[in-house]
Amino acid sequence: MQLDQQKIESLRAMLAEPKSVVILAHTNPDGDAIGSSLAWAELLTKNGHSVTCIIPNRYPYYLEFMPGIRTMLNYKNDTDGSTEKAVREADIIFGLDFHTMSRLEGLGDVIEGNREAKRVLIDHHLDPIQDFDLMFSYSEASSTCYLLARIIEQLYGVEHTIIPDRIVAATYLACGAITGGTVVLKKVNSGHIGAMLNILKDMGAGIYAEKDKVVITPAKKLVSVGTIKTMPYPGFPTDIQSPFMALTTIAEGTSVFVENIFENRFRYVDELRRMGANITVEKSVAIIEGVESLSGCPVKSHD
Repeated sequence: MQLDQQKIESLRAMLAEPKSVVILAHTNPDGDAIGSSLAWAELLTKNGHSVTCIIPNRYPYYLEFMPGIRTMLNYKNDTDGSTEKAVREADIIFGLDFHTMSRLEGLGDVIEGNREAKRVLIDHHLDPIQDFDLMFSYSEASSTCYLLARIIEQLYGVEHTIIPDRIVAATYLACGAITGGTVVLKKVNSGHIGAMLNILKDMGAGIYAEKDKVVITPAKKLVSVGTIKTMPYPGFPTDIQSPFMALTTIAEGTSVFVENIFENRFRYVDELRRMGANITVEKSVAIIEGVESLSGCPVKSHD
């Protein structure tokens, strides 16, 4: 993906002197909207700008871990006019991760009250409205966070190492545990997967962790882990729930999974049952009674 250098230079000129900046995210903001907004706000603040992040309504509780998230103004809960004041005094208004003002609900009317501010769109959705002075609209970008990273790279120049994927790392470890093998993970951040490492230890696997390396060795006998509850980071992630449930199907004893993040995350359970697993599901709780082994059969991926 190649960004328009002329647009980069226009943005550079716009930010050449300290400005009062407002950054907007869409209604029901997700991790992409919140993450890109906070990252952009931090960088602009470090470069001397006065920055206010505004969201139309409350962000999901599982994003609480993000640094700076509690500084964001919530328009829906604004009782002292802080959001309207910030918009009214803004020199530049950035719209991140939305392609139409309708995704701002009532906050869109507030934005219309300041037609003097420059408007800049940074977004990856299709068919954006043309109501912006400068538009970085690239539907081929996987996310607004990625698009923003590319803009920052061309605007300031950066050197960055992408963090290891904790879900992939934990999946490899679960594969090692269920097959009784030894797995060595390199270039992994063991601090990011602490919740999973503790569970694997409790199940009997040998875990040797350094800062950027983890080794798992076979358990003499896999044992149940009691109750596992999915939680926001740094807790046990919902996306690693299915590999770990597969692991508990052959662990001695009873294991319980409680899904606290998303609904309908147990659709794969029927496929494990086809293979011989003993699993009972009641709403957001799955109870697994360990069996001696599973058997191969045709299965279907639901997610």
